[in-house]
Amino acid sequence: MAENTETSEVHWERALEPTRQRLQKSEDDARNVILETVRRLHVADFVQTVEQRGARFDVYGCYRGRLGWFVKIGESDDGLLVISHHEPVFPLTTVTGRVIAKTRAPRDAP
Repeated sequence: MAENTETSEVHWERALEPTRQRLQKSEDDARNVILETVRRLHVADFVQTVEQRGARFDVYGCYRGRLGWFVKIGESDDGLLVISHHEPVFPLTTVTGRVIAKTRAPRDAP
């Protein structure tokens, strides 16, 4: 979905820090994981568009490394904005009907 993430901003509180803690990675490694997750998103991972403080953001649900992820992205003047990248608080259902759970994915998930 997002080919060019070089100018991306990744929010600390709901993206970088939760990813760093969940995967026990350095901040730089967590940022790389987040950007790679965003690069791999597909239309089939789309959940919904939400409005937050007058701005629109797209929410995606996906599995990566058999872990479920809630991903919220938008655009800023400088490029891609990653608002959230963390464990789903509740199960997410994508537009294709796939459920992304809070826990590890089934064995057959990518």
